Amino acid sequence: MEKTFDRHEIRHIALLVNPAAGKGKSSAAAKLAHSAFAEAGVKVTVLAGASPQESDELIRRSIDDRSLDALVVCGGDGLVSLALQAQAKTTVPLGIIPAGTGNDHAREYRIPLDPRHAVKVITSGYATRTDLGLMRDEEGREKYFGTIACMGFDSLSSARANTISFPRGATRYVVAALIEWVRFRPHNTRIYVDGQEVCSGPITTCVMGNTKSYGGGLKVCPHANPRDGLLELSILGDLTKLGMLRHAGVYSNGTWWRLPQAQTARGKVIRIEMPAVTAYADGDAYFDSAIECTAVPHAGYYLVPRS
Repeated sequence: MEKTFDRHEIRHIALLVNPAAGKGKSSAAAKLAHSAFAEAGVKVTVLAGASPQESDELIRRSIDDRSLDALVVCGGDGLVSLALQAQAKTTVPLGIIPAGTGNDHAREYRIPLDPRHAVKVITSGYATRTDLGLMRDEEGREKYFGTIACMGFDSLSSARANTISFPRGATRYVVAALIEWVRFRPHNTRIYVDGQEVCSGPITTCVMGNTKSYGGGLKVCPHANPRDGLLELSILGDLTKLGMLRHAGVYSNGTWWRLPQAQTARGKVIRIEMPAVTAYADGDAYFDSAIECTAVPHAGYYLVPRS
C-alpha cells in the first residue's frame, strides 16, 4: 500500500488519558499536551475512564461525536490498543502522545516522544492509512493490534514486565525475561501460515508483527511493513535454558531471529496453537486459547509527521 496522507483541520480533540501508564509519566505528559493544545487553539475534551470498560465506552461515544476532529491517546501501547478497538476502520484519525514504557506505535510512525512535539504532529493534521492485525480466538472473540502479537517466552515475559515497576523503559523487559528464564520450558506448538503448517513441535517463542518492534524498540520483525497487507512471523525453536543464556545478548537486543534455531515467514493469516499460554499483543494480554491473526489492510488511521 502506497503511503498517502489525508489532511484534517484539528480544532477539537478527545484526549484519552491513563494515569497508570508509564508508571505515572502519563499524568505529566497529559498536562503538557493539554497546555500545548490550548496554545494552538485546539479545544480538548478529556476522556478518563475509571476502568478499561468505562474508557472503552467513552472512546466509542467520542468516535460518534461529529464535533470531534480526532481521538488522541496519551499513554502507552496498551492504551493505544484500547483506542484501536473502537477507532479501527473509521474515518476518525488517531493521534498519539507517547507516555508509556515501550511506545512502539510512536517509534514505528516517527511520532516524537516529547509531548509538545507530539502535539505539533497532531495539530498539523496529516493522517495516513495502515494495516492492523486482528486476533481471533477459538470462541470467535476478536481484538485489533497495531504492533506485535506474541506467544511463548515473549508473552510470559510481557506478563511479568507488567507486574514489576523497576527498572523503567525497555530494560524492564530484559529484567522480566531473566525472571521468566528461571522457570521456562519450551511449549509444543503448531503454526500455520495461510493454511500451510510451518512448525510443529516445541518452540521457545513466536511473534507476529504488523510493525517491526516491541518492548521499546526491539526489532523482532525487522522486515514488517504495516502497509503491505501481511504479517511477519518469527519463530524461535527449542532452546534449553543454557542455550537461552548463551544467546542472552541477541535476545535482549531483539535479534534472536538471526539464530540457526529461528525461522521466519510472511502471510496474511497466521494460526498459533500453543496450549495453556496467553497470547499478548501491544504489550497486553489478549486470549488464552489457540489464536488466528489476520492482517487487515487500511484499518489503521494515524496522525503522523508529514515528512
